Amino acid sequence: MNILAILIIIILITATVIGVIVGLVKGFTKVNSWGLEFLLSVALSVAVGGIFVNSAAESNEGAISGGIITIIFAVIFVVAFLFLFKLLRLIFSSLIKRKLEKAKLSTADASNSEESDDEDDEDDEEEPEKVRKPSAGFVGFLNRIFGAVTLGIKCFVAVGAVASFVLVALDLTQLDFISSMADIYESSVYLGFKPLFMDCFIVGAIMIAIHCGYKSGISNALWSLVILGLVAAAGYASYNLAFHSETFAPAIDSIANALINMVPEGVSEANELFRTVAQCILTAGIFLLMLVIIILMSVFVPRLMEGLRENKVFYAIDGIIGAICSTVIVLGVLFGVGVVLQPIYDLPMLEKLTSYFADSKIATYFYDKNLLAMFGVIVPIRDYLT
Repeated sequence: MNILAILIIIILITATVIGVIVGLVKGFTKVNSWGLEFLLSVALSVAVGGIFVNSAAESNEGAISGGIITIIFAVIFVVAFLFLFKLLRLIFSSLIKRKLEKAKLSTADASNSEESDDEDDEDDEEEPEKVRKPSAGFVGFLNRIFGAVTLGIKCFVAVGAVASFVLVALDLTQLDFISSMADIYESSVYLGFKPLFMDCFIVGAIMIAIHCGYKSGISNALWSLVILGLVAAAGYASYNLAFHSETFAPAIDSIANALINMVPEGVSEANELFRTVAQCILTAGIFLLMLVIIILMSVFVPRLMEGLRENKVFYAIDGIIGAICSTVIVLGVLFGVGVVLQPIYDLPMLEKLTSYFADSKIATYFYDKNLLAMFGVIVPIRDYLT
């Protein structure tokens, strides 16, 4: 077995064991469950995609309907598991809180009932009894078991994702030393998981888009676009004020004269050049002043928006719209890249990349069976390469 494969296996096992131990200590309510959400979403999305494999291979109509349904279900699974595990975490937290409160009350009652009634022995010193820490009981036990499983899977998925990325990237480079790793790439394990790598990438991209979009909200995204627009507008306004407005003509003349006085007299014939330099300096100065105002706005306005997002209704609506927009953007980028590569996927130079999509159940609709291409969106890149 290749030493790299052994190293990957050791790291996978070590990370998983550490995750199980830490999860057992922290409990399900205090660990992130994205690894388990990811695995379940991939498994069910691939299962749904497998239903439409035959119809997608037979006709374009079958590929279109199969692709749309598969991608929709992938998004639904990601959202469903995100909501489900959030709900489970809230349920566990609520049950544990109630159990601990009951345990504290029972402990307080027991300590009150055991107080001594003998008032004559007040001077006798007794060792204080150790206070027993309240227990969450069976619910707490389940919380720790779920935490161990969840964090163990998360660590396994995280290390597995990094290892898969490295192996796929190395394989696609087709460098000479890759031939020494043939026992990894030709192993039954790697060939078995090979069709899933790109499917995992697609589901992972959708999951990241939904998570980040919901967390940041559409308001933050729109504000970022506003800031970019203000920066662009500041640059355009600065240029026009310096080069096309008579208001700043005296300032430009003053800067130009100062520059002329700094050089020998023989060079002073290039007055127009110095005027242009003066206009550029003024443009930069105006732009920097506007940029300071924009930076101040970018600092204080988000704080006001955070105050609005403290309202649960606003936070939910803002997050849902943000998740939808970010998912649409990510899918659009993936489809856009795929529609460029689709006309040339069968060329020898992309043979290695295409092999990763050969038996995929989800990613194929972004590459060789790109849905945009199925609808007639064709980029004539093949004409330039053949």
